[in-house]
Amino acid sequence: MSSNPLVAIIFLSLFHVIGGSALGWSLRQFLARQFGCMTWFFIVWGGMFGLLPLIVGTAIFSQMHLTYLVGAQVVVLAAAIAIAAFVPPDFLQSFSSSNFIMLGLGGLFVLIGSAIFAFGGTRNLNTSLPASAIVIFVGGVFFVLGIIYALRNRGNPL
Repeated sequence: MSSNPLVAIIFLSLFHVIGGSALGWSLRQFLARQFGCMTWFFIVWGGMFGLLPLIVGTAIFSQMHLTYLVGAQVVVLAAAIAIAAFVPPDFLQSFSSSNFIMLGLGGLFVLIGSAIFAFGGTRNLNTSLPASAIVIFVGGVFFVLGIIYALRNRGNPL
């Protein structure tokens, strides 16, 4: 794992979001009284995928004396669970596959731009800052357009 805490928290947060989403989906199924093998599978899988990086992050950030980042990890995991569990179903239906592609690519570009800055930011600020800013801007545009199209499909005037 990198000695840069920004890189570590971004990397671990990816696993928290994926695992938390699986746990949130399972919670949604339980609240709807729709039990099944798939629900139990996502509890186990989401728990491992979301909670094991929390343990790793706790060890890493404790050695760096940055224990507040453990709290940030818990917030990311809890937010992913809450969003997946409690977002209204009609809002979820407004996301088509093209919206997910735009949101996914946008988020990925933002993360890649952040990684470009995190890895190159201390060595060569003249190239890493503009490169990361461009990639983050493009990703942000894709992400915002995905949200706008999802809200338009839902019927909200925007």
